Amino acid sequence: MTSVLEQTKIPLPIVNLRVYHATLSGEKMEVIKSFKQVGARPDLAAGYGQGAAFYVFTRLSDASNHTKNILADAIEKKMPVKGIPVIIVIDASINPKEWDMDYEMNLKIAGQFIFDNFNNMVKKIGDGDVRIDDRYVKFSDPETRIVQTGVIKLALSNEPGGSRVAQATIRVYESQGVIMPARVGPIFNKLQQMFPKETYQLEKKLFEQLASKRGIIIKYVGKIPLRIAGYYVFYKGDWIPGSDFELIPEMKALLQE
Repeated sequence: MTSVLEQTKIPLPIVNLRVYHATLSGEKMEVIKSFKQVGARPDLAAGYGQGAAFYVFTRLSDASNHTKNILADAIEKKMPVKGIPVIIVIDASINPKEWDMDYEMNLKIAGQFIFDNFNNMVKKIGDGDVRIDDRYVKFSDPETRIVQTGVIKLALSNEPGGSRVAQATIRVYESQGVIMPARVGPIFNKLQQMFPKETYQLEKKLFEQLASKRGIIIKYVGKIPLRIAGYYVFYKGDWIPGSDFELIPEMKALLQE
């Protein structure tokens, strides 16, 4: 995978930053052992129990909150909760060759860009070039429009160039309702293809703001394993450092298996 920043070939300074990955430990602490033994390996993630992609948060508090979402999602889907919450700590050199801004994870940023550039970019997308809700978006349709600040209506058809049969809504702000990744992501991805210079400026701005520890989610797409700097475990109602966790006899035994 190549990020928009890398595609532009415009050099940017490397940002050295501590980042945090939220996950679960695995029933027998196998996820912790994987990270300790091989580091973060997106190319082998599924086989090592690290997840399908290596997303990190730039703030520890955001990673902590995300572990609650992982647990809630498992419970809602009636899936087994495999282990206890863990936060993996990485001291990373963030560069556009190996790191990417994932806009389906940063929905507020992508949604705001779509709203701000609705008339000069979004309305120029061809009818049928974007598919959401199992239908095609008719960008030329007058019913594809801004309804109010932060709210966009999209006209939908069953086939490219077909008649309008339904509408969908995009919301930029959470206070207005649910921000839907399946609607925001495909439109923003198309804008990246059509307007690389403009979307580059957005990504450049976010990249430069990383050092300010703004709450941003980024994804590691490199092939070199990332060595972990440590980890935290949510144990008996509190976050404790991995070094303390490993002193607990039963956990020490599991980690040494």
